[in-house]
Amino acid sequence: MAHRGKILLVDDEPDILETLRDILEMEGYRVALAHNGYEALNRVAQDEFSLALLDYCMPGLNGFETLAEMRKIRPGLAVAFMTAHALPKPATASTAARRSWGPASTVDIAQIPAFEGEEFTCFHKPIAIDLL
Repeated sequence: MAHRGKILLVDDEPDILETLRDILEMEGYRVALAHNGYEALNRVAQDEFSLALLDYCMPGLNGFETLAEMRKIRPGLAVAFMTAHALPKPATASTAARRSWGPASTVDIAQIPAFEGEEFTCFHKPIAIDLL
């Protein structure tokens, strides 16, 4: 089977990473894993990806903080988020900043000009794989 692209999965939950990897590989994607935002930044610096699928709530860098740093390395990288938390629809940078995300969230995403008004696809966990 021909490869359909390379996806970077970023989540602090190993079971979710491994399950998504297995399913996406069966669908013909090449998959790299990162267990946190810092690992994701290292992977993005070393390789090119068709898509990064980021968990929003992670210890250390959350998903938006990770994205902000990724954009410095690979500005055109396509990104989608996954979360078990409720998101407003559409999930824009400014509406996401107004949500209460809990202690893992420390960035005011609306203050980052590159994200202002930007919309992101967000998958809710558990992810319906046919939506990817």
